[in-house]
Amino acid sequence: MKLRLALLVGLLAVLLVVLYFRGWGGPGLTLRDEVNRIRYVRGSVGLALSGPDTGGSQFFITLADQPHLDGTYPVIGRVLSGMEVVDLITQGDRIRSVRRQ
Repeated sequence: MKLRLALLVGLLAVLLVVLYFRGWGGPGLTLRDEVNRIRYVRGSVGLALSGPDTGGSQFFITLADQPHLDGTYPVIGRVLSGMEVVDLITQGDRIRSVRRQ
């Protein structure tokens, strides 16, 4: 099974790969908020924040519509295919590899 994401911002794609390979922590820098009008629907990829302008390499994928996040957290991508893989992820699972296609 494969998960395919479409990321909206190229720099964030690089930062997410840093997180994949390190497995912990942040990238050592923060990004200015890029809040947009894209709605949080099932399969949205969002950038986690701990306050204004604190985005880094932590992200989340929504399992259902999350309208309370609209306009407050940046949507940086969408799951294009493989949502069934996302549905199988449980707490403690580890990313073993990432391939760029």
